[in-house]
Parts: sequence; C-alpha cells; structure tokens
Amino acid sequence: MRALVAALFLLALSACSTNTRQLSIETNPSGATFYEEGTGATHQAPITLYYSLPETSREADGCFTIRPYVIYWTSGAAVQGANRLCGDNLQWAMRYDRPVGHPNLAADLRVAQYQQAQAQFLAQQQQLAAAETLAAIAGTAVQGLANNQTAQVSAPQIMQERRVRCSSRVVFSTIYTDCN
Repeated sequence: MRALVAALFLLALSACSTNTRQLSIETNPSGATFYEEGTGATHQAPITLYYSLPETSREADGCFTIRPYVIYWTSGAAVQGANRLCGDNLQWAMRYDRPVGHPNLAADLRVAQYQQAQAQFLAQQQQLAAAETLAAIAGTAVQGLANNQTAQVSAPQIMQERRVRCSSRVVFSTIYTDCN
C-alpha cells in the first residue's frame, strides 16, 4: 500500500513539473538592447527571460523555437539572436559580441560604462537600506535595555515600525531608485 501511495505521489509530482525555461542574455559590451520580434518587447542586456514551453512544444530534433530576436547596440551594430533552445536544459545562457569593425565603438563602451556605474549605485543603495534596517533593529533593542525593559525584541515587529523601502525602475538606459 505504501508503495502505491509513493508511486501516485511521484506521478502527481511529475505532472506538476515546471515548463518554465530560462534564457539569460549577455552582450559584449554590455548595455545592448534586446528586441523581440512580433511583440516589440525591448530590454537592456544583461537580461534573463522566462518562457513557458511545455514538453509538447518540443520539436522532433529536441529543440524549442522561441520568437526571433535581435540585439542592437547604441552605435547601430546588430546581431540576430538564436531562436532555438536545444537540449534537456531548463536554463540557457547566450553571449553576443558586438560585430568587429562596426563604427562608433566608443558610443557602445560609454553605454556599458554608464550601465555599470548605475548597477554599482543601485547596489550601494540596497546596502544602505539594509544597514539602516539593522541600525533600527539594534537601536530599538538598546533603547529597551536603557529603560530596564526586557531585551526581547521581535525583528518583524521592528521591521514594521521602521521599514526602509526602495523601488527601482528602468527608463531607457537609466535606473531610478527611490527609498523612503
């Protein structure tokens, strides 16, 4: 009986297996624009995309076909992306290099440098928000000790009292972060 229950559980578990496939795209230099044909969706690289691709959509050669896409750099350089995902992977990683010899490499390098600076700024803002949250937790605990109160402080309670919230949004090639 236990074997039957275990077999049914495994069968149910396999029926719920994920159909989500992940495609990570990097460009060299970074900051190129990913453009998905047919939808008009654009994203700045590096980017990770998620596709719901059930096994029934796998072709005879073992590959999935996704919408065609193009990678564009600021200079106008472009490469056609691979729109076939082959193998039993759930994750694929693609790296696209800017075509050698295309004019105005300096413009593409400036975009990459700007993107890197924005990513560093965002990371610093997130670290600052985390440090302020820890300081709020520590400050509440110290205040309780100074007033001869029991030092049993619940972190979720403190987090509700003093929560730093940051949200970021991307507008073209600029990341805007607001914290309050």
